[in-house]
Amino acid sequence: MINENNSKLETLISNLNSFVFRCKYDKHRTMEYVSYGCLKITGYSPEEFYNKVISFNDLIAIEYRELLWNIWKENLSKNEHFFVEYPIITKSGKIKWVWEQGYGMFNEKLELLAIEGYITDITDRKNAEIIHHQESNSILKLLTNKAKELFYRYEFKPNPRFVYISPTCTEITGYTPEEYYADPFLEMKLVHLEDKNILESVFQNNFNLNKPSVIRLIKKNGEIIWIEKKYIPLYDKEGNLLAVEGIARDITEEKQREEMDKFINEYSAELISLRLDKIFRFITEKLSSFLQSSAIIICIYDKDNKKLEIKESSIDKNNFAKILELLGKKSKKEISFSLNESSYKVIIPRR
Repeated sequence: MINENNSKLETLISNLNSFVFRCKYDKHRTMEYVSYGCLKITGYSPEEFYNKVISFNDLIAIEYRELLWNIWKENLSKNEHFFVEYPIITKSGKIKWVWEQGYGMFNEKLELLAIEGYITDITDRKNAEIIHHQESNSILKLLTNKAKELFYRYEFKPNPRFVYISPTCTEITGYTPEEYYADPFLEMKLVHLEDKNILESVFQNNFNLNKPSVIRLIKKNGEIIWIEKKYIPLYDKEGNLLAVEGIARDITEEKQREEMDKFINEYSAELISLRLDKIFRFITEKLSSFLQSSAIIICIYDKDNKKLEIKESSIDKNNFAKILELLGKKSKKEISFSLNESSYKVIIPRR
């Protein structure tokens, strides 16, 4: 009667695409008993496990073996059930995903005698999850590719690298995603010298990643821009920083407005007491410092005579050609004002 009930139970379990087992507590997972459902899932019969043609541990994907062994040790040391999911390689070479539930069998002295458990095939569910994950990633990439912000994922371990960086990086920094992938330390090379310590502290996990950082980067064309970065840190069980996901955006215009407001608030009282020519000189000097520019020009346009008179500037006559280049002009005649040779002399101040 008992054998008949066991036979019915085994048939029921086999129909569920599952099998039960009892194995030794060793890394080979030496089987003492395994139901015939194992043949359908693994391609190996119970006899092949009993005769040690292959061990069950040999079926487990290599990268999961040590992880599962550690989970076993941790849960069994506390006399707790364990629940795990992992891929196996079947006799035909096919990859299948299984879900396992197990527990330890102890004697009166609390010595571990064996492990008993239940394994079922979850390949269909796992494949559906993978497809959903891929579709989600595709949607995410579509969104990030069109966003003005820069999205990225940077891994520190096992080797530093950009796992993903959105194409917006080219618009913001001048460098392509491929250049970031090829050089994991590219951003460290672009950061302004005065802000390098901020980025270094992120790499060394000494920065509070729960708050944004603001740094200056030097673009491919040499332009200095301000970047705000927000972080989502990812840690392992020991609290080691594994990766950072985040968003970066160009806040250069905001910083310039902020500096201008600061400039006006700080120097407005002082400007009131100065003559007009000294105000022009004062503003030029201060703006050069605030905006980190060597080409500040203050002009007055005479509408009646159609002359543009530079009242103060931080450039000399020899560098005026650079201003034309920046304006996309080949000569002074192409500037949007009607300038002639005599008015050109008025434009360039004497030094």
